[in-house]
Amino acid sequence: MIRLFVSDIDGTLLNERSELEEETVNAIKRFQAQGGIFMLATGRNPWETEEITSKIDHIVNNCVD
Repeated sequence: MIRLFVSDIDGTLLNERSELEEETVNAIKRFQAQGGIFMLATGRNPWETEEITSKIDHIVNNCVD
């Protein structure tokens, strides 16, 4: 089983309109319900990812400069 999933945001997690689709949120929540840890790896500031992290419980936001 995969225990940790790390994702970039732009072009990976968000669609072509820079939106987080409900289907993606549900998939992440199912993964977390099975004991997985979901983490963002991004160069964005934490306040720039707030819209994304507010839709997903227990998300690890790892900002990298």
